[in-house]
Amino acid sequence: MHFFNPVPVLPLVELVSSLVTSEAAAARTEEFAATVLGKQVVRCSDRSGFVVNALVVPYLLSAIRMVESGFATVADVDTARQAIRRLIDDPALRERLAAAGWATAAGMGWERSLPSLLRAVGGAAPAAVVARAA
Repeated sequence: MHFFNPVPVLPLVELVSSLVTSEAAAARTEEFAATVLGKQVVRCSDRSGFVVNALVVPYLLSAIRMVESGFATVADVDTARQAIRRLIDDPALRERLAAAGWATAAGMGWERSLPSLLRAVGGAAPAAVVARAA
């Protein structure tokens, strides 16, 4: 298990299974982490970076590059980060965006640059843009 610091405060733990970890052992460990420790468990295979670092590190490096190149200031990057966090954390805001006409980007050519899983479900684009492209 990969805990996040400070362990008593942060609820997430990554359950990392190796090639020889049995499903029974992983299931018992997940149950222990969830019920006894009160942690939210995400599972992944053993590799460098696990889940959280694989998500966060590219974003951090991109933020550094934006500031170093003069593309954006530290304050602007931080403002954008806070706004994105509100979007991710606020289901009511996501519902308002959906009601305002956000739709999939299928058929707009964006799918060629999207990861295959995102291509399968479609990206997100304003419905007006999708309508203009049709």
